[in-house]
Amino acid sequence: MNMQAQTTTVRGTLHHSDLEGGHWQLIAADSTVYVLGRKLPAAADGTRETIRDGAQVQVTGKTGGMSLFMTGQPLSVDSIEVL
Repeated sequence: MNMQAQTTTVRGTLHHSDLEGGHWQLIAADSTVYVLGRKLPAAADGTRETIRDGAQVQVTGKTGGMSLFMTGQPLSVDSIEVL
């Protein structure tokens, strides 16, 4: 298993899961589930209001590593843009 962090950009749909204390997921077009963590940074436009469950977004971040959340592949968010 490759634990090396790699930068990637993924488009998909945001989903807020109530499992494991609550966390954000990104469901990519190819159905891959990425775990984004409990909190998200502000969107590229500087607002948090546009970041909501069901929003279509593009996320850039680092994959790899480990997470407490076992619902998908960890993706450490560097930036998020609402499409």
